[in-house]
Amino acid sequence: MWTQIDVSFLPVPDENEHDPNIGKQGWGYLPYENPDLLDWFHHIGSNHKIKTVLEIGTFAGYSATIFLELFPHLEKITTIDPNPFSVKAGAALKEKYGNKVEFIHCGSGQFNKQISEDDTYDLVYIDGDHISPKPWEDMFMAKKLNPRFILMDNVELPDVRKACKAHSIFDLKHDPQYFYYTAEHRGRRSPGILGLFKI
Repeated sequence: MWTQIDVSFLPVPDENEHDPNIGKQGWGYLPYENPDLLDWFHHIGSNHKIKTVLEIGTFAGYSATIFLELFPHLEKITTIDPNPFSVKAGAALKEKYGNKVEFIHCGSGQFNKQISEDDTYDLVYIDGDHISPKPWEDMFMAKKLNPRFILMDNVELPDVRKACKAHSIFDLKHDPQYFYYTAEHRGRRSPGILGLFKI
């Protein structure tokens, strides 16, 4: 069982800069010290032999680190984010993991314009802007890349659920699997849901 991963090399976000309104969910990351979450990720990566990942939403680099540490077959992760803070995270990831990491400082809309017919990923992880229409647009772009799986964070949020429903990935043919976790932010706890969908 995995108990934790090392994130000490990553930059630490400033809550006052990234979330000036107390209680407003402006930034966050997966609970990387949750052994059940880490086991779930390792199970996905090892059982499905995931070699390539596109991550939409790098931010501090915690999720990318989870993929890099727990997906035993991973050859490359491309992670994108328009946030200036994420440039530091991308550099830290690149320094530690080398050519396994490609960080692109752009939003998903800009990245979408660069996609060629040859671009494919085993898994696309969507954890960018959670307000409509971005979740719908990110899902649309993800499906263009012909992944074997889409992993969607924050399925509990209304606009994310709406996008999932619009793209019909809640349907049983996609074998939806969910992981429920608790996130802590500025002294508050809130529920989170990850959804894994076979495409």
